[in-house]
Amino acid sequence: MSFVGLKNPKGVSVILLKGWLFISAFYYLGNLISGQLLVPPEDDALHRIMKYVIAFSVCAFFLYAYRLWTGFLFCIFIFFVFLPFFYWYAEGENVVYAIGLFLVFFSFAGFFFVAQHLTNTELNSVLNIFIFSAFFVSLVSFYEYFFMWPVLGDYWLATGGYRSVSTLLNPNNLGIYLGGAIVVLLISKPYSLIFRMVIGSVVFCALIMSGSRTALVSIIVPLFFALVFSRFLVVRINVLILGFAGLALLSSLLFLAPWLDVTSGFRGTETASIRLDKYAYFIGSFDSSYLEPDFSEDRFFYTSENSYFHMLNSLGLIVVLLLLLGGLFFKLDISRSKEGASAKAISYLFLYYLIAFCFENVIVSFPNNQMFFFAASIFLQPLRLAKRVVN
Repeated sequence: MSFVGLKNPKGVSVILLKGWLFISAFYYLGNLISGQLLVPPEDDALHRIMKYVIAFSVCAFFLYAYRLWTGFLFCIFIFFVFLPFFYWYAEGENVVYAIGLFLVFFSFAGFFFVAQHLTNTELNSVLNIFIFSAFFVSLVSFYEYFFMWPVLGDYWLATGGYRSVSTLLNPNNLGIYLGGAIVVLLISKPYSLIFRMVIGSVVFCALIMSGSRTALVSIIVPLFFALVFSRFLVVRINVLILGFAGLALLSSLLFLAPWLDVTSGFRGTETASIRLDKYAYFIGSFDSSYLEPDFSEDRFFYTSENSYFHMLNSLGLIVVLLLLLGGLFFKLDISRSKEGASAKAISYLFLYYLIAFCFENVIVSFPNNQMFFFAASIFLQPLRLAKRVVN
């Protein structure tokens, strides 16, 4: 029986998926236009929550179209894992960050089931959407650079100098998103060299304007493995072409930089050193209190810029329950990641996000967290035990 008279619900679900992934990259466009980039959560609650509602709806329709009832059961289990936090919230405890993680896992859980059920052609089309969204986001960065001083000038001065935010609300979120697109662009074979040169140089230059060192560092490892394991030197040639094209475009941009009366997005290593010092302190201070959520936020300062530490600090021992839940519903399966260039590119994108997690709180940064859940699904095969439960 089709859904509301639809003859091809699977095809419609893929269209909705691609449409939402593209729109996600422009979700904060309104903030850019208004210049309101530092909005308190309570003043923008509806807009912040709406993305989770839409993402969950898109995933739910996909799960229904493919008859993946396991996915709905998985979401129910996630709710019960986080149930203690709702009790603590009612008791007046500070669990706002844990509730935020619940919204992320509950809303995006359906993406864990996507890649394994898409054809190679559909996977390629999804990556095309990702690449083109990053390209148009990059064009907005150029517009922002040359024309948005009247709107964003106060923000740049207040935050220490110019760093592009484009439609991703903050420069780190922008840089990580563009970095992921570069990884896919260089590794996935369907794109021609000219296409890579034009698109890649624009995206790379916008990444530089974001000033995100996390993105640059995170790109290195997946590209290194791609260079080592690449056949016919395709990736190596692409890296060289992108490098020359990107440097040429970047040189032109720096030549025009005096037009904008703000500090350049290039930064030193001081903040990176401070971040590493915070990580070292958090690890060195480990004790039994780490097993429970950080209700008082005593450790938040040391964990806010690392996704792994943020989850451990916000959830405590309940992190283990999430891992056990994943083990109940999925098994690791690398076979799909070898089926075609698009699947291979997604596997490298997953590695890219795992590295970015170490230096930025990507798990709560939309739409990068959404893309992470999708990329992870290339390795996750639903277990037959879970399938039998729902059948």
